[in-house]
Amino acid sequence: MTSLEEKGNCVCSGFENRAALHRKIHVIDGSLSFTPSKVGTVLVPLKDAWYHNSKMYQHFPFIVTEPDTINITSVEPNVIVEFTDAEPNVSEFLTSWLDQVERGLIEIVDRVYE
Repeated sequence: MTSLEEKGNCVCSGFENRAALHRKIHVIDGSLSFTPSKVGTVLVPLKDAWYHNSKMYQHFPFIVTEPDTINITSVEPNVIVEFTDAEPNVSEFLTSWLDQVERGLIEIVDRVYE
């Protein structure tokens, strides 16, 4: 999933199966309640959001401190990436990524800055 907005905000959640990288993508449209993987996982918001009464700043990591269901609110549609502390499965990631390149789902392009 990739999201590119008019003001230049961009998020790429990776290939089809994000389990190999031990990250979850949470899409918020106003508010979202969910139970994080565990205490200590890291949430990174695409835009400013609120974790209960604490402000989560855009692109800054926010460490989960509660094992229970949490509520995140955002003024506008938002994406939160949840990173766990588990080791990534590099082999699974690379196999899936290269398969997507072969199928034409991922295109490698040169970055040209003018």
